[in-house]
Parts: sequence; structure tokens; C-alpha cells
Amino acid sequence: ADAVLLRLAYVVNFRVELTWSTVNLRNVDGDMAAQAKQIVDLDLHAVDAWGCHTYFSREQCKQDFEYGLVTTLSRDERESTTEAREVLTFLARPCTTQSRYNLPSGVPHVGECTAHAWVQIFSKHTFADVDARIAVY
Repeated sequence: ADAVLLRLAYVVNFRVELTWSTVNLRNVDGDMAAQAKQIVDLDLHAVDAWGCHTYFSREQCKQDFEYGLVTTLSRDERESTTEAREVLTFLARPCTTQSRYNLPSGVPHVGECTAHAWVQIFSKHTFADVDARIAVY
């Protein structure tokens, strides 16, 4: 999913919520009892226009200047055997109409506030094994 923020917006706040359930796992290993106990780990990721990658090992990306995007991951949910939830929160500070320029601090501004978000599965399962939903608020 791509999130594109308006260039003239002053402050925009939105979130991406990933929820999933593993109650109805199909029997991929041949042992239903073992399968029911196995944890399915989905992970939310986001990369902003500055190349900062928010995910389970880096739970926040924030530029140290007055423009840009702050992306925060609520937590890495990997212990649940039934239902789980991860949330990415985006706080977009003003973007400009200039394509590229230097901030007063001398740091180059990329001239856009885009973020690319995706879901990765970190277990032996496939996406067909879970009931997953993504919502944007």
C-alpha cells in the first residue's frame, strides 16, 4: 500500500492497522495439535521518502528537522497464538511545493512525504493460513 500525503497539508495524522487471527489454521504439517500451537508472525513495515525503514527492529523513523514524516510502530506482535494486532502511526509535518531543497540546517529535503507500507510473514505459514485485515484511519 502506498500512502501519499498532500504537499500543502500542515499536519496529517493517520494510522495503518494490521489485525490477524490464527484460529482457523489449516493443517500444513500433518499434526493439527502442533499446528494450533504454532505462532503465526506477521510484521508491518514502512519506508519513507528519506529511506528510513520502520519495522520490528526500528520502531520509529523521524527526521531531525521541521518537515517530513514521523512513523511509529506500536509493537512487534509475535507471541499470540490466536489474535494479534500491529499499528503503524504516521505524523506528517508540512511538505513543500519545491521538489528538492536544503533546509536551514543544510539537510536536503526530498520535497515529498510518501510512505510505502507492506506486510511480511515471519513464520512457516502462508497468507492463506491466516485471516488478516488491514485498515487505514
